This record gives sequence, structure tokens and C-alpha cells, in this order.
Amino acid sequence: YQDSKNILKYTMFYGTSRNKMAWMPSNEADIKVNRRNNPLTKDENDFFFFFMNILSYSRFVNKHTSFNVSTFYNILDGNYDINFNNDSIFNYKLRSNYYGISANLNYVYSKVDMSMGISQNYYDRRHMMGAKPYDISNLTHDNIGKKNQTAFFYKLNYSLTNKLSLYGDLQYRMVSFKYYPDYNSNISYNTQWNFFNPKIGLNYKYSNSRFF
Repeated sequence: YQDSKNILKYTMFYGTSRNKMAWMPSNEADIKVNRRNNPLTKDENDFFFFFMNILSYSRFVNKHTSFNVSTFYNILDGNYDINFNNDSIFNYKLRSNYYGISANLNYVYSKVDMSMGISQNYYDRRHMMGAKPYDISNLTHDNIGKKNQTAFFYKLNYSLTNKLSLYGDLQYRMVSFKYYPDYNSNISYNTQWNFFNPKIGLNYKYSNSRFF
């Protein structure tokens, strides 16, 4: 939907994949005989699907000021078979959720082009593995990783002349990561990082070229 001051957009797509990839390497002797060697057997299969959704809204307040808000939610789910020892075929399952929201304010007037914003997103993925026939109550591997991120940014571009401009970019990110181990282990992982990423520079335009 679009009118003179508003834009509302929803984007969605869905896809599936069966690619029969080789998850284990070929040994050197087999490669020398046949460079197209693939250790995957006919009994090892895979299937994945991906579902993405994005909803965004933009508002043009006046000829100098605008803002945008966007939110998204993505799902990945699937599994693949793997034969470790030419005896038992294991099935490895993955499922992830990725969602978040971001907002930014833009201002353009005379020699100033400025924007600032904030974003928040969350990601988790579960990994499960068991011998086929698959039984969720008897897994050899089951854990989950979770990532949470908050970021702020400020950007400024100031025109010194028609050809020369000064720009700056400041970003601060807070990221936390948690990893929950196998159900038969008492080891877990939890950490947090904080990043400050500054950038400053000059931008010069000459004819059809740009130097920065």
C-alpha cells in the first residue's frame, strides 16, 4: 500500500530443498580413482524448508524528515541422514527461529544528511540427532543455541563543498549467546560481548569517480 506520505509493505516467501549433499568427506584414494566420488549412499536423504516474513512501514513526515519501522520472522526446519560407520544411519535435525524489529529516523536538510536507529533481534536453533528409525526419546545429541542482539547507530554526512563531504558512523552493539548442552551433560556456555564501532572519513566526487 502506498500514498503520498505512507508505504506499507509485506514480503513473504517459502521454499523447500532436497539436494543430496555429501556431509562426509571422500578419502584421497577414492578421489584418485574417481574425482566425482560421493560417499553418500542411496539411503541417506535430506529435506529442508524455509519460511520468511517481513513487514515494514515508512512515513514521510515532511520533505526533510522520514522514519521507518520493520519487523521480520523467519523459520528454518529440516533434517539430513548421515552414515558415520557404514553400519547405522543417523538423522540430524535442525530447527531455527529468527525474528526482530528495527526502527530508524532520517533527516535531510541543506548540507546535512543524518540517520539514527535501533534494532533488536533474536535467534535460536535446536540440534537433534539419533539413529534411525528416529526416536526423540532416545537421542545421541540434543542441544540449543540462543543469540540475542541489540544495536544502536548514528550516521551523519555533511557537505563541505559540492564535491567534498565529511561522514561519520557510530554503532554500539550488545550481543549475548547461550548454549544449552546435551541432555546428559551438565556443561553450558553463556557469554556476552559489547562492541563500539566508530568510523569517520572524507568523500570526494570528481567527474564520474568517487574517492573516500
